[in-house]
Amino acid sequence: YAIYADVSYELSERLTVGVGGRYFDEDQESSQSCCLLLDVPVVKQEGSFDSFDPRVYASYAVTEVMNLYGSVASGFRSGGFNDAGDPPYDPEDLLTYELGRKGTGNDGRLSFEVAGFYNDYADMLRRGLVFNGLNFTSQLSNIGDVDIYGLEGGFAFQATDSLRLSATGTWMESEVQAIRADDATNLPGD
Repeated sequence: YAIYADVSYELSERLTVGVGGRYFDEDQESSQSCCLLLDVPVVKQEGSFDSFDPRVYASYAVTEVMNLYGSVASGFRSGGFNDAGDPPYDPEDLLTYELGRKGTGNDGRLSFEVAGFYNDYADMLRRGLVFNGLNFTSQLSNIGDVDIYGLEGGFAFQATDSLRLSATGTWMESEVQAIRADDATNLPGD
């Protein structure tokens, strides 16, 4: 289950601040038999995952048609289980920062947005193929700590009552900062 709350307050006509939080709690259970025909016993796996992830943000109206905003938030994705006999994976945690600007012009016919962001992952999850001696299987694992940063933007123009033109774009860079000892797929600097 998850519980989420968010509240904002207008400090002035132009400045709004807010805080929010999400509490997440999950119990998982997995029962699998890896080789039913060979009379191999059922493998049972259990795990509990919980997290509280806060968020703070602010928005400043530069004009009636343009604002600046910023936010800092944390995030969480549960751990879990791969196929029977394969190792489980831990949760991943995220701390994200974003600054941006949004606006409209030309009597509302033009709108735009641009933002910069930085994401700091701990125990980032990745899916990979692993050879188990017989064939390749898909497996989730934690690669380690990863930094992701980038810029994104977009615009839309209402050319006529029936024609709207829009475009968006994103530029991102990511780098593995540290790896887990049991994952040799990635190296720091990748």
